[in-house]
Amino acid sequence: MNESEYIYCSRCGAVMKKDARYCMKCGNLNYNHPDNKSMQKYAPLENKTYEIGSGKISANSAFTANTSAYATNTGNKGAFFALNILLFIIIYGGLFLLGFMHIIDFSVVFLMFILLSIFNIYFISLEIINMKANKPWWGALVPIYNTVLLTDIAFEKMIYVIFLFIPIVSSIFMLVLFYQIGKKFNKNAILTMLFSIFMLPIIAFGSSTYKGVNYVDLKDRNAIEKDFKTRKNLLYIILLFFIIGVGGIVYTNVTSDSSILKDADKKIFIENAKVVLNKVEKKIKKGDFTCFEDTNLAVGTTHYFVINNLRDDLNIYSFDDKVVTAVVKVFNNKGNLEYAISMSNGEVGFFELKKEELSIDKIIDYEEIVEVDNEKSCYLD
Repeated sequence: MNESEYIYCSRCGAVMKKDARYCMKCGNLNYNHPDNKSMQKYAPLENKTYEIGSGKISANSAFTANTSAYATNTGNKGAFFALNILLFIIIYGGLFLLGFMHIIDFSVVFLMFILLSIFNIYFISLEIINMKANKPWWGALVPIYNTVLLTDIAFEKMIYVIFLFIPIVSSIFMLVLFYQIGKKFNKNAILTMLFSIFMLPIIAFGSSTYKGVNYVDLKDRNAIEKDFKTRKNLLYIILLFFIIGVGGIVYTNVTSDSSILKDADKKIFIENAKVVLNKVEKKIKKGDFTCFEDTNLAVGTTHYFVINNLRDDLNIYSFDDKVVTAVVKVFNNKGNLEYAISMSNGEVGFFELKKEELSIDKIIDYEEIVEVDNEKSCYLD
């Protein structure tokens, strides 16, 4: 017997097991039962049994009128949905923005997506379980109080929560608590006890009920279906961010071994480009350079200062063992020297950027720096 799902009689609204052959209250046949399939074609539409999450509505208004009482102490269910969506936008959106602004590395952002998704599934599951058991959903977010509510749901005696504060006993108590939660929602109690992180979402987002009582107002005969879809949509959103996190981690790990530099390395690239520009500018002002032919840097001319190896030529040791080449373009604009720099480690780099234009986003995948005209090439002394 599958105890994990319930259906509702469309004639009288009574709660019944999914594998029940007929309603014990009014005798209405359950046409989802294999033994009744052959009779389904003779059944009037209004006598077909409604199942939670089926995507259908109950055919008979009697379902609305007679279904068992619903929970009224759950708190505002619209606020439950709105708050969680708002938190998704703030937390996930905020993390992505921090990554986009290069305040934190995207590998950290994706890791946080995974951890927060697990955290969200667990606590939203507690919120829904509270509502199913006629407890305020927001109680799941309050430390200690959330365990008090779970204790009341599991044992129907809130006083048992005192066991939580007894060393060693508290661990056993939590195991028994989750065992009882499984039983109360007609799930496998052993699995719920041992794997609560997986079973609580199954209880919350599935069709399990607490004592057969609905926590939605059945004045709208689509209420159960709407609530089921709302919970599913929340779950899909969380799973989407979890998948993004896992995919992002895989992507960053793959690209970390490729030619693309990590953001931290890119920052070093940019910082040292500024150092190169400053050193070249100082040497030019002192005249510490040699050009292939014209050394006057006359008005209207462009010269390229070639640094073949930052480590050897300018004593810059920030790139480990990588050989980084730089070319500084100097243009004499009516007596004012304008500088632009190109840099590459043979795999990635950037092309002719002014100091104010240097940024991580400008670093691209390419090998060649720039083709220098020998007549305009210069070297630092």
